[in-house]
Amino acid sequence: MNKWYTTPVGYLKSAFDDQERLTSLKFYSERVDTANVETDDVLARELKEYFSGTLRTFSVRLAPFETLVNGLFQQKVLSMLHTVPYGETLSYSYLAEKAGNKKAVRAAANTVAHNPIVILLACHRVIYADGRLGNYALNSLGESGEGIKKKLIEIERGDQ
Repeated sequence: MNKWYTTPVGYLKSAFDDQERLTSLKFYSERVDTANVETDDVLARELKEYFSGTLRTFSVRLAPFETLVNGLFQQKVLSMLHTVPYGETLSYSYLAEKAGNKKAVRAAANTVAHNPIVILLACHRVIYADGRLGNYALNSLGESGEGIKKKLIEIERGDQ
């Protein structure tokens, strides 16, 4: 089932599997359909708390990583994204190394760019080694969302 959520930085569209595990959470600049309007579910409440700066850890169950991406390296990258502490950042090169292949920086960055579950798998916390934020995939149409990435980091650092 797909659900839409309104956030201070755009719309989020979610999908859940038949076991009520989150399989997708993506940003969109506008709602592209009107089916399955927002509900007051756990994810809606937790997103509201996150954007107000009071939630650091989500309780929503995620689908297993092996059902979200192909390849062991990509699964390790998603696992790493799930463990990046709130308010902290790490580099793409560090992520590649910790996922098991320090030479696979581009592969790690590609996995981050195609992260199926934004915010909860904290791709916004991955930046360039020189401190630049880099882009943030806004939606499946490939729009850049660097402003969203900056805003998420500011929320987590208390700079909002």
